[in-house]
Amino acid sequence: MMSSSSFASVASDVRWQRLQQGGLKCNVDASFSQAWNRTGIGMCVRDDDGAFVLAKTMNFSPLCPVSVGKALGLFYALEWLSDM
Repeated sequence: MMSSSSFASVASDVRWQRLQQGGLKCNVDASFSQAWNRTGIGMCVRDDDGAFVLAKTMNFSPLCPVSVGKALGLFYALEWLSDM
């Protein structure tokens, strides 16, 4: 198991890199509403210049734990992109 100090060391070595020309990047996030008993997922695709390409949102019930919602967000994003 990685200690927090060794994780911080590895994390400090990571640097942002521009996408290769023609590359696409997909960001995924999840939201959680106890009041509505729902989990929401948002996905946004941007090109190598950072320009918006397309996006998708979805929500479902019931509310799930944060770790599950984030994992489902990644799963649904991969499924969505693979279907295109």
